[in-house]
Amino acid sequence: MKKLLTFIILLLLSFQPFALKANVGVTIQVDKDVEGTTYTQLVNQFVDLILDDDLYSYDVSINDDISEWFTNIPEGLSATVSSVDDNYLTVEFTGMTTVPVEEIILVTVPSGKILDDYGDPVEGTLSNDPETEDSKYIIDELPIRAYYNEPSTVSGYAGEQLTVQYVYIKLENDTYTDAIISDVLSIYNGLTATVISFDENNVAKVQYTGTPLQKDDSLIHSTLKKEHLTICEEDLSVPDREDVRFDIRERPVTPDEPGQDDEPSVIYTIPFTGIE
Repeated sequence: MKKLLTFIILLLLSFQPFALKANVGVTIQVDKDVEGTTYTQLVNQFVDLILDDDLYSYDVSINDDISEWFTNIPEGLSATVSSVDDNYLTVEFTGMTTVPVEEIILVTVPSGKILDDYGDPVEGTLSNDPETEDSKYIIDELPIRAYYNEPSTVSGYAGEQLTVQYVYIKLENDTYTDAIISDVLSIYNGLTATVISFDENNVAKVQYTGTPLQKDDSLIHSTLKKEHLTICEEDLSVPDREDVRFDIRERPVTPDEPGQDDEPSVIYTIPFTGIE
């Protein structure tokens, strides 16, 4: 009797569908890349998680946060369920990351989140194979650049106090910090370049003051220190521009007129007395 009971129990267990392991008989593949740039919110970044057997399905709901499924998700990003259709699961990636990334998307579905054809949870986790997976996170570095906003010439005469003049530097994909105000950008040939303001369009107004030491017609070179910038983590050079330059001349000497330096002639007049 005991042997018969044991046989019946074993027979019943052999029909339990939840005894299947998720890593047997089904695989998962990621379709599409996640693309973006650093310091920029992701837009319309959807990927599909596809089970290769339509007898299996996902046990999730729309708007579920499944970020933990993605074992190497870049910091700052999150993944939520956008739609689910049996063995097709569409995931939306949102957020912003600050570090460039290019690597395979790795996913591990937790135990119980996949259902078999009986609608019962499948035991065990399911991961994609990094050796055959092509889909990637491709997060490029945001191009930060600065450039002269308009032609500018700092002009004057060597040895003479410069009249106040300005150069304008535009910043793209970053913002200036308050630390740049009144900070000296450069000291060159007796002249000091100081940022005195920046506007809502990220254009810095650079003031040149001082007394130039000598004649100079070179291009103006500018570098923004990293502490002047919100995002950029290194000093940022402003590319030279042919129409942004110095025009420091020597004041011409006016030639002297002939005899100009001679002592003036003195004419003595002797009054006539009428006496011989």
